[in-house]
Amino acid sequence: MEVFEQRGNIVAGFDGSDQSREAVLWAAVEAARRSCPLLIVEAQVWPEVSAGHWPGPVALPGWDPTSASAWGTMPPFTDQHVRQRIEQHLAELTDQCRAVAPGISVSVTVVEGTASVALLTAADATEADLLVVGMSGLGSLSRTLLGSTAADLVHSTDRPVVVVRDAPPRLDAPVVLGVDGTNASVRAVGFAFDFAARHGCGVVAVHALSGWPLDVITSAGPSSPETDRSAARNVLYDEFLRPWHDSHPSVPVHIDVVDERPAHTLLDHSEQARLMVVGNRGRGAVRRVLFGSVSHVVLHHAVCPVAIVPGVDS
Repeated sequence: MEVFEQRGNIVAGFDGSDQSREAVLWAAVEAARRSCPLLIVEAQVWPEVSAGHWPGPVALPGWDPTSASAWGTMPPFTDQHVRQRIEQHLAELTDQCRAVAPGISVSVTVVEGTASVALLTAADATEADLLVVGMSGLGSLSRTLLGSTAADLVHSTDRPVVVVRDAPPRLDAPVVLGVDGTNASVRAVGFAFDFAARHGCGVVAVHALSGWPLDVITSAGPSSPETDRSAARNVLYDEFLRPWHDSHPSVPVHIDVVDERPAHTLLDHSEQARLMVVGNRGRGAVRRVLFGSVSHVVLHHAVCPVAIVPGVDS
């Protein structure tokens, strides 16, 4: 059983959107539960400005487009204004974090460059235990870009990544854990039990028979749907869940073995989950292919926060 050692802090990405704000506040609560610092990272690609003006129509804070032309008569707006606005937003966000998680240590940094690179660099520099981002940002383009940021992080790091939706958290709900019976599940199980123990909730471990492994439903022999489910349930508990349940005896555990497709059943469970935890296989080109199925679907379509945890073979 791998022990999750807390080496550093939680790194959370912020882009000014309501969705990323919710992600940062989620990270603040988690930092309080872990008794660790929170680092908020905002990435910026500074635009080129000419004569103190943007080259095209941009909605500026406090600018009324009905009383000013979008082309050339806008008030001067330099990168200094942008920086001041960012600092104001981050100061407000820091206060909000301390309101929802009193006593935590919060720091902020603004990094020039893309979001995924900024977050990965910050995580490496601080030996972070966890990366947290929102799933969507400001406008349709931002939704695409921030969704891409979440996927880039999952592809590029050996740390768990939590993607937070803007839906209110289900504080009375369990952690839903997807287990496929491979090495990709091993660290995910530990992450799920650790989280559940900190937050005082249960774990629902879900395995879909149609996803196979669990050593091909425990190596053949005469079978029926019910015997397959029973065999899979026993293997799941004995080989994957028992060590963590023994070390976290206060965490209630329920095992749900179903005949449906893995992605579909996990999405259904996400509607009744506080957090969904799924494992993921290694980094690099091979993983980019493997990531294209269950983890990808859950990352983009689950309605609750999702933790993608790299497997032991990453």
